[in-house]
Order: sequence, then structure tokens, then C-alpha cells
Amino acid sequence: MSTWHHPEDVNDALEDLRRFQARISPDGLFLRYCKTRLRSFGSRLVLTLTGSLFLGLLYDAQFGLKVMALLLVGEAVDCLTLRNILRRRQTGIFKNTDRLFAKFAAVGQSLTISACVVLTWALVPYMEARFFAAAYLTGAVINAGLARIHDPAMANLRIGVFALTAVSSFFLVHLDVYHGDADYRGPLFFFATMGLLAYLCFAFIRFVSRTHAQRMQIEHALLMEKHQLELSRKTLVKREREARRLALVAEHTTDSVIITDADGRIEWVNDAFTRITGYGFYEALGLNPGDILNVPETDLAAISTLDGPENRQKNRRVEVLNRTKGNGRVWMDVILSPIFNVDGSHAMTIAVERDITDARAREAELSRARQAAEAAAQAKSRFLATMSHEIRTPMNGVIGMADLLSATPLTPVQADYVRWIVESGQALLTIINDILDISKLQAGGPVILAEPFDMVSCIQGAVALLQPTASAKNIGLLLAPMSGDLPPLLGDEGRIRQVLLNLIGNAVKFTAVGDVIIRVTAAPADEDFAIVISVKDTGIGIPKDQIDRIFDSFTQADDQITRRFGGTGLGLAISRLLAREMGGEIAASSAFGDGSCFTFSLRLLRADKVTAAKPATLPTISTGYAGQRILVAEDNKTNSLIVRRMLESEFLTLDFAENGARAVELYLQNIPDLVLMDMSMPVMDGLEATREIRRIEEARGLPRCPMIALTANAFSEDRDACLAAGLDDFLSKPVTRAALTARIGAHLTA
Repeated sequence: MSTWHHPEDVNDALEDLRRFQARISPDGLFLRYCKTRLRSFGSRLVLTLTGSLFLGLLYDAQFGLKVMALLLVGEAVDCLTLRNILRRRQTGIFKNTDRLFAKFAAVGQSLTISACVVLTWALVPYMEARFFAAAYLTGAVINAGLARIHDPAMANLRIGVFALTAVSSFFLVHLDVYHGDADYRGPLFFFATMGLLAYLCFAFIRFVSRTHAQRMQIEHALLMEKHQLELSRKTLVKREREARRLALVAEHTTDSVIITDADGRIEWVNDAFTRITGYGFYEALGLNPGDILNVPETDLAAISTLDGPENRQKNRRVEVLNRTKGNGRVWMDVILSPIFNVDGSHAMTIAVERDITDARAREAELSRARQAAEAAAQAKSRFLATMSHEIRTPMNGVIGMADLLSATPLTPVQADYVRWIVESGQALLTIINDILDISKLQAGGPVILAEPFDMVSCIQGAVALLQPTASAKNIGLLLAPMSGDLPPLLGDEGRIRQVLLNLIGNAVKFTAVGDVIIRVTAAPADEDFAIVISVKDTGIGIPKDQIDRIFDSFTQADDQITRRFGGTGLGLAISRLLAREMGGEIAASSAFGDGSCFTFSLRLLRADKVTAAKPATLPTISTGYAGQRILVAEDNKTNSLIVRRMLESEFLTLDFAENGARAVELYLQNIPDLVLMDMSMPVMDGLEATREIRRIEEARGLPRCPMIALTANAFSEDRDACLAAGLDDFLSKPVTRAALTARIGAHLTA
């Protein structure tokens, strides 16, 4: 058990180092100089009083008092200056002139000492007095030199003043010798003595300075070492705690932990290993994990990735099937981490194994559920495609025959009957289309095209289509003038028209009196336009608590509305889903009995460099096409009859094939000018027949024959499949005579 070291130990060591660095900094040394000078004032005072007393007793009392007064003045100036500096520093006031004032005070104090020494040499007529003054000066030099460890500049100033004093003494003695007042040999001994004292002072001061510098270096090194030791101790304590924590984690984790030696034999396992496998510590000790955990079902390829020599230098992860002591089976997620010695040799391996048996079971269950969902979605798609085909085929018979019947002489009552048949068929077809649309949208959305188109023409076309219905109800259908021109835009014109027809159609349906007004605003940006189309009516309105419900599938605001106005309740749901697929939104505001306003907003990119397609009038079959041959591939006799009756007045030659194989035969017998191809036929379907005809054209170098898909398969995927197979156009059933002749006329060459 290691001794706990408080973090303050490291902080104390760091604080000691900071205090030391502050002490030896220029400001710190200056402050120490000031404090040392003030602390040594007492010793200097004793020396001053002693020297003055000897001069007064042995020479002259007044002279001794004058010398004492002069020395005390110098000390007073020096000490008072330094004390004021210290007081300001203690209150946090630092002035740049502090050092300058301290230097002036040092020079002044040194000058008073020098003056006393020179006066003693000059006025006291004893050689011994000169030696006394020299000794006093030596003491002053030593005192000044000791201050070099704190402030060399101050010490050098004082020593310089004292050196000038020694030089001046030379001139005094020299003058005495020159005037014959003394023997020259005595002064020479004096100068020799002064030189020896100067050297001793120099040597002593240098020794003290070097000793102090060495002591500072040692102290700094000790403090650094102390700080590093505390940091190392803190690191060791931290690592020890981390190691202890890791040991506790390994011991108490719910994952199995196995430590094996370099030979792969178990050295340690935790309690979770025993809980999962049933093998105790001593039962597993010294064994290879695979000897007790592998089963015949274990994936040997996965095990080989763990044991391969190329993988032993890195972490490995694999899922394996293990057995328990009770011969049970558990799936384990194994992570192996190799540990290496300093010399790079393999020391041990740590294996962390997690029981993922339940997770694997849930994953398998989710996979089965996903497969079931995908199968159900595919079944739904197949069902919808089949229902679309099966419903459209008889609907083609109903609407087609009614369309043909309307071209015969009829009484007004019979004409009304035929019109009601057509309208009912179209209503049923609308319901079928809505159901197919909502199913496709909910399954992931249709492909939204981005093609150049004229938005204004698109809106005007939608209004024009619904104008007869509004006129029949004696209500106004108005398109408000739009300010400014709108350039061609990129978008899906068909889907936008579908949304507009739903919104405007609903407004016309639910408005009995008044008007339906469409307003369009377009806010231009750098690369796109923000389009907002509002449809406001004066109809029955929607209660506020029902507004959100009207966008749900198969939902209307009130069941009575369904009985009164009909409909599936899919139009708004489809419109909002389409708007969101195009990056837009539809919002509604209404008050019951006061009309509604639906807003369709979306952003569309500009297509300035692309000429938007203008609405074109549908071509028809002209008399110039008379005698041209059309091959019709259709297995349903009713549909074949409808096509025959629709085209028999166009002076065309018609060939009929009941399946794709027969269509290829007739194509080879008499190459037609155009082919109408059903998709779903026996023997050979329409797509295969189309590919075969295209292959024959290419092999024989025949001109490309126009081929139009005429099918009850109405999905966009069906259209794409037809075009990919080589068909040139697509027409879904049920079809009217006008639409059929227009499409044929667009492809026939006169």
C-alpha cells in the first residue's frame, strides 16, 4: 500500500521554486539589498562610533565629533532612502526611479566615508592614524563588496568611490614626501600595505561572490529536483490509483477478462469469466482458452485470425461461439490486446470477451422481421401492380366502349347515359390512381424530375381544365394577375400540375356559391425563385380542430362530407406528400362556414438558359396516313375490339397479334409503320417481343419502327421498363380515342 501524498505537496514544492526564482530576480535582489543594508545598520553604527571615539580621544575631540556627524549623515541618507523604497514596495507601488535614488544614496554614503578617511590622512599628524583610516576604508570596501551578491551595480559604485579615495591618499602622501615633510620610504610601505589590502579585499569579495553563486545554483537545483520528485511522486500515485481502478474494473466488469502468457496459457481470469463459462480460476489456470472453450461449431477461420503470427502484433476482434462448463453455447465478442516488454518481446495478451448471445438472437429476429417486411412490401407492390392491371383492363373496355358509343347517333337521354358511364369510369379511375399514388408515396416516394418548364402555363392549364366544372356550378374560377414575368424554372411539371388540380379541384367541389381565386407570388433569389400559390374559396370551410386531420389518408373533415361530396380523402394527403418530396409544403387556414385557403409553397431553380417547353396541341391522324400499317399486340379481345373501332375510320391497315411471339411473326411477315404493344401477354410478353424486334432491326439493318406501349401497367417503373426495352412512347389504359389517335399521329410519318 503506497503512502498517500496530498496534492499540496506538489504545490508547496512549486511555490518554493517560484519564491526562489522571485528572490534571485533583479527586483528580488534589489529588495534583498535594501533589507540587508537596513539590517546591517547597527554594525555599521558601532564601527562609526568606535572610529569617531578613537579619533576624539587620541587626537582631537572636536575632530572626532565632526567625523561622527559626517558619517551619520551619510548613513541617515542611505537608510532613509532604502526604507522609503521598501515601504512603497510593500504597498505595491513600484517606481522606475527607485534604483536611481538608491544609487545616489549609496554614492552619498560612500563619499562621507571617503571624506572622513581623507581628512584623517590629511589632518591627523600620525602615520598610525593613516593605517587606522586605511583599515577603516578596507572594512568599508569589504562591506560594500558583500552587497555584490544582491546588487552588483550598487556595490561597484561604492567600491569605485573608495578606490578614488585610495588614489587621493597617494597624492597626499606624495605631496608630503615632495615637500620634505617625511621620509619617502614610509609612504612606500604604506602604499604597499594599501595594495596588499586591496588584493585581499578583491580575493575575499570574489570568494564570497563565487560561493554565493554556487550556493544559489545548488539551491535552485535542489528546488528543481524537489519539484520534479513531487511531480514524479504525484504521477506514480496517479498511476497507482489508475492501476487499482483498472484492476477493480477488470475484477468487477460484466465482461469476461482473460490474461494469458506469451505461450497462450491462462494466468488470470475475473469473476465474470466464471459466471459466463462456469470455469473457476484454478480450473482455467495454466490451460489454453481454446482447450476449454472451443466447440465443433466454433468458426476455425475466425480462430485462425486470432492466432496468426501476422496478427499477433496488433489488437484483434472477432465473434466466436464458445461452450460453457455445462456444455451450453454462448456467442462471445472477443477483443485481444497483446502486451510487449521493453525489448519488444511478447509478454502477455489480454482478452476481453462480451456475451452477445442475446444480441445475436435479437439481430437474427430483426433480420427475419426485416425480410418479412421486405417480402410484405414486395407482395404489396405486386398486388398493387396486379390490381392496377386487372382493374384498368376492364375499365378500358368500359370507358373505351362508352367513348365509341358516344360517337354513334344517340337520343339525348342515351347521350346522358353514355356521359354518366364515362364520368363514373373516370371517377373510378381517379380513385384507383389516388390509391396507387398514396401507396407509392408512403413506400418511399416517386422520382421527382427536374426539367425546364413554364410555371405560368402550368398554372393556367390546371385552371383551364377545371373551368368547365366551375362554370357548370355557376361559380367563378379566377386566376389573379401576376406582377412581373416568371422565367423558365426547373421542376416536375406533372407533379406540380397534379398538386394544383387537387387543390383547385377541392376548392371547386366544396364551393356552392361565390368564387375560387388563385394567386401566385414569386420572390426571386440569386439562383432560384420562392413560389407561393394560394387557392382561396368561399365554400363550406373546415372547423379549426379538423384542419390537421384533412391531410391524413382516407380522411375528410366530416363523414357527412363524404356522403355529400364523395371522394376518397386521399387528394390532400397525396398533395402534401408530393409537395414535401419537391422540397415544399402545403398549409391550410379556414373557418367553418367561411371558406378555406390552401397555400402551396416551394423553391425552384432558374432555367434561364433552357427554353421551357410550351404547351403543344395534340396531333391527330391526318388523311396523309391512309393505308399505313399498324401492328396491335393485345391479348384481350375487348381491348382489341376497342382499338379496332377507334382506328377503323382512320383509313389505316390494322394487324392484330394475341401474344408477343405472334407479334414478332407478323412483324416479319409485313413490317408495320407503327406497333401498339401490350406488356402483359401469354407466350411472350411485350417487353421481350420489343427487344426481339429491335434485335431483328439491328441485325437486318431495317429502319427503326415506332413502338408505343399500350398497357394497363400504369406505374412509373413500368414506363421506365418499357423505354429501356426499346419502346418509344407509353400510353396507359384506359385510353380514349382522342388520346390514342393523337399519340399515333405524333409518331407516324406521312
